[in-house]
Amino acid sequence: MAETREQDAGRRAAAAARFSATWRIAAADLREAESVARDIALEQTVEIPADCVPEAVAAARVVAEIEALVAVPGGFDATLSFREDMVSDGAAGLLNVLHGNVSLKRGARLVGFAPSPGLLAGFAGPRFGIDGLRRMMAAPRRPLSATAIKPLGLDARALARLAGGYARGGVDIVKDDHGVIDQRAAPFEERIARCQEAVAAANAATGGHTLYVPMIAGRFDRLESQFSVARAEGVRAVMVAPMLSGPDVVDTLAARYDLALIAHPSFAGAALGDAAQGMTPALLLGTLFRLIGADVSIFPNAGGRFTFSRADCQDIARALRDPMGGIAPALPSPAGGMGLHQVGEMIDSFGRDTLLLIGGALMRHSPDPERGAAAFREAIEAADATTP
Repeated sequence: MAETREQDAGRRAAAAARFSATWRIAAADLREAESVARDIALEQTVEIPADCVPEAVAAARVVAEIEALVAVPGGFDATLSFREDMVSDGAAGLLNVLHGNVSLKRGARLVGFAPSPGLLAGFAGPRFGIDGLRRMMAAPRRPLSATAIKPLGLDARALARLAGGYARGGVDIVKDDHGVIDQRAAPFEERIARCQEAVAAANAATGGHTLYVPMIAGRFDRLESQFSVARAEGVRAVMVAPMLSGPDVVDTLAARYDLALIAHPSFAGAALGDAAQGMTPALLLGTLFRLIGADVSIFPNAGGRFTFSRADCQDIARALRDPMGGIAPALPSPAGGMGLHQVGEMIDSFGRDTLLLIGGALMRHSPDPERGAAAFREAIEAADATTP
């Protein structure tokens, strides 16, 4: 059946819409950089030699186009544009174009992504965002706090005692450690029920609004049932590791369930690579995690036990909070070996719209979780009082 004028116009508009991505290329000169950029353009679209591209495909501008080559320290930044309608729906289609075969090659790192309005329309982004999370925890302005119940190996009763203590001490979010999933020591269903009950009891006693956030991971055939169990127990937020469970799976479940989503970076290092390969932390833990529904993104802060730089961390925070079409902003959550003495520094660095995550340092402060949580709350209150 012949297409109508409106259908033809829509098809042409879709073909004309483009988005761009930027790779930092380690090249000695412009000629080498241009050669690498042309290779990326072919590899990430038609995946055939340039002299094999059919005339009709070339005329339709299916092959990515080099829009700019700019000299930077150590090489060149190459910005390529892509036809929006060449990306299949969902995170998998987008990642296949942004970081598919080129992720296997050294000498080019993905450092920028400028999504088109049409691409953004395919993602719901955070369900609650910063404002929704603040309403959930009745905390309209101050920095937010989180801790983890651990270590791995404790049974469900012991984990619930920790959760209740941290909630009584005033921590905003008490989450599972990302390694605590569904082990025999603390089976998922029992742990969720006990920890949620303990936090609810603490809230009832103190008038607080602490959230218990279970870790959800495991076999594909169990993931959705875990979301359902959590929701049935009254849980209002869950934690996932998108690089373990799959970005598209997380995107789908985030849209399906009325639960806030905290994204954990486990296994993300495999995609980040280094200066000559992979993608920047801001793109993965910031932009992409936000697109697939993360209301919070946890990342290893500078000065902790990991090697992210201060610039990396600031870039992640900007990617989570800066305007991005109709996608809601998300909370950055600096973590990874932070201490109570660093609370003021973290607030200075990231501002009030931040979820400060401190775990082991609270245990070191006191074996009593309520006392550790109270010290955390007091440190935030003291630092916030001096923040403009």
